[in-house]
Amino acid sequence: MINNKETCRVFKEIVERDVKFLRENYGREEYNEVIGLGVSGDVTRKIDILSENLIEEEIRSRGIRAWLVGEERGLRKISEEPEVIVLVDPLDGSLNYAHKIPFASMSVAVYPRNVNNPVNLAYGIVYNIFTGDTIELCENRVYYNGSEIAGYLNKGLELLSIYTENPRHIELARKVFSESKLNLKTRTLGSASIEAAYAAIGFIGGFMHLTGGLRNSDVAVALAIATRLGTPVYAKPDLHDLRIDTIQKINKIVIASPHNPVWRILEKL
Repeated sequence: MINNKETCRVFKEIVERDVKFLRENYGREEYNEVIGLGVSGDVTRKIDILSENLIEEEIRSRGIRAWLVGEERGLRKISEEPEVIVLVDPLDGSLNYAHKIPFASMSVAVYPRNVNNPVNLAYGIVYNIFTGDTIELCENRVYYNGSEIAGYLNKGLELLSIYTENPRHIELARKVFSESKLNLKTRTLGSASIEAAYAAIGFIGGFMHLTGGLRNSDVAVALAIATRLGTPVYAKPDLHDLRIDTIQKINKIVIASPHNPVWRILEKL
């Protein structure tokens, strides 16, 4: 079922069922309870575990030979002879979700077993849980809400999604945007998966995450889409050093328009 429309259909259906569960249980306080730390070291809430478990149950029930790599529980070998590796962030933005801020997403990246690079997807989807918007990669084609995107959209150049704990980074960004006669508008929305995907397709001018707390599962789909559309990417570790069979932290990442002024400050970050 690798690299064909059936792969896309099956995994989109799995994601849609999980998203439906998340919507139906939005606002349930007992599901927002912090129950420990996930394998990534981040706080895990009950809703995170439930969402990741639902993906596993769907994969098992369909008889898919897979390894599931999730932010909450790490690697689970559903089959000893996997056909695919599925890298997931089951609820990116769980803090928003728990505090009734309606901005969160789910990211699922499906890889053939014989690859170990995050840009070589068989299928990928980032699903906005509350709006229903989807950004997908299927058969090496990119889709937004089911409509194909043939090339980088080049919108919202002045919009920069930036995660940093250093105020100097914001100052540097404002300086180079001002020099380029652009009025920088920064956002930090709390769901990196979809913010990175927006930057990859060109809905916003750029995405920067500089805290060292991002994981490969957050941006796997966005990286593959950026590669497909030719959107420039800077990452540390480098893209060829990122893995898909474990949860891995990314120290720095930039996904942005080739004309974005942020490329002029990389050496200072």
